[in-house]
Amino acid sequence: MADNSGIQIKNLNSFNRALEKAPKELAKELKDAMAISLAQIHREVVPRTPVDTGALRRAYREQITGLKGVLSNAMEYAVKQHEGVFQHPRGGERKYLENAVKAKRSKVEKNFEKAIELTWKYVKRKTE
Repeated sequence: MADNSGIQIKNLNSFNRALEKAPKELAKELKDAMAISLAQIHREVVPRTPVDTGALRRAYREQITGLKGVLSNAMEYAVKQHEGVFQHPRGGERKYLENAVKAKRSKVEKNFEKAIELTWKYVKRKTE
């Protein structure tokens, strides 16, 4: 593309087109990172969750809406169990969800760093 001064910027049009598509590509990559991160935390939290009948461990659900991800547990006593109000003698730990998130923090951060990197590679690839 040339301006009135005669300066020509190579690949500017393809760069602009790639940038227009970048938000959609980034949203896709971030959603993938969210799904991977939720699955990693889910796998980490189950063995940390106290068990009596196993219902609490089986009640986890992952949900992604837009760019928001939630790992929830529908059992009505889940919060009390998490906070240590009462304990079952067989396995698990207090603050099991919080501890699982802390244990997976670096992996989750890497998932999102990778999403941004993949988006940048997409833009770069589309401009070459």
